[in-house]
Amino acid sequence: MAQMSKRVMVIGLDCAGPQLVFDQFRDQLPNISRVISSGTYGPLLSTDPPIT
Repeated sequence: MAQMSKRVMVIGLDCAGPQLVFDQFRDQLPNISRVISSGTYGPLLSTDPPIT
């Protein structure tokens, strides 16, 4: 039987809060919505001070 490889996707947002993109506009972003629905997501910590 073929073994499935696992994938990791990291989306970094600059100047936009995750609640805005992932919650408020989720219905307007079908690809992001599909990724969220089929996997696990959560916040990551940034550097302090932020370097962008």
